[in-house]
Amino acid sequence: MGRRRSPLFYVGDKFKLLDQLLPLFPKKIECYYEPFVGGASVAMNVDANRHVLSDKLAPLISVHTSLARFDSFAELLDSLRELCRFHGLKASYFGDEVEKEIREKHPKTYFAVRNREAFSVARLHYNNQNPRDPLLLYLLVIFGFNRLLRFNGSGDFNVPVGNVDFNSNTAAALADYVNWATASVPLFSVSDYKSALAQAFGEDDFVYVDPPYLIAEAEYNKIWSQDSDLELMKTLDELTERNVRWAMSNALVYRGKENKNLRDWASKYTVHNLKASYLNYHNNLDKTSGEVLVTNYD
Repeated sequence: MGRRRSPLFYVGDKFKLLDQLLPLFPKKIECYYEPFVGGASVAMNVDANRHVLSDKLAPLISVHTSLARFDSFAELLDSLRELCRFHGLKASYFGDEVEKEIREKHPKTYFAVRNREAFSVARLHYNNQNPRDPLLLYLLVIFGFNRLLRFNGSGDFNVPVGNVDFNSNTAAALADYVNWATASVPLFSVSDYKSALAQAFGEDDFVYVDPPYLIAEAEYNKIWSQDSDLELMKTLDELTERNVRWAMSNALVYRGKENKNLRDWASKYTVHNLKASYLNYHNNLDKTSGEVLVTNYD
C-alpha cells in the first residue's frame, strides 16, 4: 500500500516507519489525536473518522491550516507558483532553469547559489510581515537549508538557503496532502500537549504521541528535558487511568546513550521494538537506535 508523505519533510518524520507503526495502532479509531503533529506524516496515513492535530509551534500550525484550506492541488500550485515568481525563486517544477554559467561554476550547489539573494530577500519580507504569510513560510522551508523550520529568539525565521528547490517530489507530497485534507478535514490547533490531552475522550478514540527524544540530537530536541520526559510519562499514566488508548514513539538507546527513566517506566506497558536507523537523517554518522513504540494496549 502506498503511503502519503508530508510536504513538510519534517526532521524526525515517521514516514519510513509507517509500515511498522500502523499495524500496531488500533483497528478501529473514531477520533485520532496527535499533540506533537510535526509534519503530520503519521496522521495523513491513519484511517479515522476525525483527526484532531496540534502542536505548540504556531507557525507550523499556520502552514498546515494554510495548505489544508485549498480545495484542489491545482489551486495551491498556482498560489505557490505566483509566490515563487514574485520573489524570484527558481523552481525546477515550474520549468525554471539555472543559468549555465552558474551550473558549471557551482556543479554541486547551483540551486543555493542561484536562489541565495532571492531567498534572503523573501525571508526578510516574511519576517517583516504582519501578519506573516504561511504560504511564504512554506516556500522558505522548501528552499531552506535541510528544509528546517527554525526561528531565533526574536521569533524570526533564520534558516539560510539550501541546495534544494521546489521539485517533483515536493509537488507529489503536496498533492497527497491536499487530497488527504480535503477528504479528512483535519482540525488543527496551537496547543501544548497537556492542554490537548486534558479533554474528554470517547471509547474508540486514540492518542499518538511523538515527542522530542531526550537522548537524540535533532535541533528541536534541545527544548526537551528530563523533566519534560517525566511530565509526559505522568500524563500518559493519567490517560491510562481514564481508559484512553495511546501509543508513544521514542528511543530507549541512541548512539551509546540510554534513557533509563523511559525504559523503567515503559516496562509496565507493551514495548514494540522498531527497526529504525534515521533519528536525524541530516546527520550522516551512525544512526543505529533503539527506537520503540510503547502502547497501553496489547
